Amino acid sequence: MERHDAWPVALDKWLSEERDTNPYATADSLRQWDNVIRNHTADALEAVASQWRAWYTEAHRSLPTPTREHPWPDREAMARVQDLKHMADQCSAEASRVRAQEMPSQDRVFHRLRGNDNLLDLLVACDARLAGHVDLLAALAHPGPLSDEAARRPRLAAALSAVLDALGERQTALAPATPF
Repeated sequence: MERHDAWPVALDKWLSEERDTNPYATADSLRQWDNVIRNHTADALEAVASQWRAWYTEAHRSLPTPTREHPWPDREAMARVQDLKHMADQCSAEASRVRAQEMPSQDRVFHRLRGNDNLLDLLVACDARLAGHVDLLAALAHPGPLSDEAARRPRLAAALSAVLDALGERQTALAPATPF
């Protein structure tokens, strides 16, 4: 199912009269919600990367033009520009990693989840935490002047770490049980 088709199908299921209160009631809804959650997370990461890339471009433009007397830019200014690019690249890489995560494609994953209430509760809790962290991450993606970068950096590091931890827990919950 395409990304833009997942929301209406999930909403139709939620609003239907015979709905189950469990968002993971069927294998299809499990796959749809998994797709929605991963895409929402990756979209937020890409928006943050776009903002940091815009700051990188602005900072790079502000570097002085090399002259014969000063052929190299100031080390501190160059380090800041490189750091901005690194943060943008890191957010882009994490967004790609989220989009490439394995999706539960087999019904046995669904049956394992439905048969294990603790595992299902863990998945629902992971998704709730992830949604909260992604909202914090999305708030950091709003455009602003380059001077906002210093204030947003610690919040971005904390939000990115929290999102990656929640994604790790979620992936562990969805991973098939190993026979060993």
